[in-house]
Parts: sequence; C-alpha cells; structure tokens
Amino acid sequence: MSEPIKIQEIRLEGGCFIIKPVREDIGKAMALIKGLMNRQYTLEIKQFRKKRSLDANQKMWALINEMSTILKLTPEEIYQGYIPDVGNNYRVFPVRPEEIYQVAEEWCHGHLGRMVEDMGPCRKRDLIGFHNLRCYKGSSEYDTETFSRLLNLVIQDCRQLGIETMSERERSLLMEEWDKTYEERHEGKSYIKAG
Repeated sequence: MSEPIKIQEIRLEGGCFIIKPVREDIGKAMALIKGLMNRQYTLEIKQFRKKRSLDANQKMWALINEMSTILKLTPEEIYQGYIPDVGNNYRVFPVRPEEIYQVAEEWCHGHLGRMVEDMGPCRKRDLIGFHNLRCYKGSSEYDTETFSRLLNLVIQDCRQLGIETMSERERSLLMEEWDKTYEERHEGKSYIKAG
C-alpha cells in the first residue's frame, strides 16, 4: 500500500476493532484488505506526524557547510555532534556485550546520522549480563517536530558564529513545505492517518 488511509472512526465492537476510513479512501482500504486475506499480521497504530521537506534538509546542510568553514570541522562531524542533543530521537535496546559491535554496525550502516551509545550494564534482574544501547536515529527519520528542534540548534549556533541564517517567515515556509511533501517522500510505505 503506497498511500496512507485517512481514518474517520475507530471503535471496539464485540471484541473486534471496527476501522472506518473516510469516504474518499474506501477504495484504498478495500484494496489493502483484499491483499491481506489468508495471512497473519500485526497492526501498529501510531499518531501520524508529517516528516520534513527536502528544502528544509538542504537549508540545514547549507548552514552546516558554512559552519564547517569557520570551525575547520567536516560537515559530517558537525551534523553528528547535534544528534544526541535533539531529544526524543533514539531507542534503547538490551544487547549482550559480545554483540554490541555487530548491532552498532548494523544500526549505523548506510545512515550518516545514526549513532550508538553503550549506556552500560542493564539493571533489570531479567536482563543481567546485557548492556543498554542507546541507538540514535538520523535526521532522515525525523518527523516535523524533531527535525524542527535540530534545525533550531543549527540556527542558534550559526547566529553565534555570525552566519546569516533565515527569517522566521522563511523558516515557517520551509516547515509548511515539509508538511506538504510528506506523502511524496514516503511512497511505498503504509500509514494509518487520523483524519
């Protein structure tokens, strides 16, 4: 399913979830259900959040490149320095010590912004012998709210370095564009979107 289905109503009736799509998405819902027959699935419902636009991403990298010239660091080093400060952009996994390197390598492979931090041994009784790994997501995985925090950090540092950034109006327009282009950038992924 390549497009989100907007949901008009969800209710529990007789021990079954009844999910009613909005009128214009009934055809998409029927096609989805037809493809699900005779298979088992796990359904996860999350609050829908739009992701950032490529223009906002391009502007962020342009600012980071200007910082790079002044700070004599690579743009990648500067970008990665922001990731732990963004907030609400990681997951924690318990991992056996001998598997830490492999898990970190798999998590980070092909993603510039993904990073792993070993938080030390787990304290829960049933996880004795494991370590907690904090696995950070990169900005390409951020929703609008999370990317906005990253962009604000970059803008704040640019201003301190005397780099011209953008007006609040320009920033608002970037965020509007980010919202509008969400579905185009996530073609081929299924989402349930509250309508």
